[in-house]
Amino acid sequence: MQVVDAAHSSGQTVNHACCVGGTWYVEAIPEEFEATLGCDMAKDVITCEVPLGSVLFLNNLIPHRSLPNLSDGIRWSLDLRWQRGGEPNGFSGIKESVLMKRPGDMGSYRADVDWGDWASTPLLEAAKENRSLSEEQRASVEAVGRAEGRFDSDPALDTTIVGPWMHRWGKVLHHNRHTEAAEAAMR
Repeated sequence: MQVVDAAHSSGQTVNHACCVGGTWYVEAIPEEFEATLGCDMAKDVITCEVPLGSVLFLNNLIPHRSLPNLSDGIRWSLDLRWQRGGEPNGFSGIKESVLMKRPGDMGSYRADVDWGDWASTPLLEAAKENRSLSEEQRASVEAVGRAEGRFDSDPALDTTIVGPWMHRWGKVLHHNRHTEAAEAAMR
């Protein structure tokens, strides 16, 4: 994993070229970091060794990237996100946050969460039911998905990923079905 030293200090993110192929994995151009955040990409990139069983904590504004997997095996990672309880979670009434502990009580932990019910709420379908996307916006998302050859009219097979983090990417330079769906939800 690589991070850009002190690039979070301004509280800004860079415009994202987006996305790798038809995925929702983000790309950003090094020149954007230098122009927007004042980084020197020749000096400020730090490689963080993360051996098996280790953890690396990042603020959501720290630019980071993984490096190519040069091993013969699959490289797995787990991306967990957390926030202060009671703050908006970005799901706009589609799904409530699960409060895992009471603020200020370091000894509390909620172990009785019914993850099945929580996890079974499909965000894109719930957004459509909430009418957060107009018919025109849904048609735009479908058109981009069809152009990528990644559209299935069966909603249960739709693999479009939309999340509140996408709105922090600034101006996206190249769109795919994931970014189009995120922007359509905001229109």
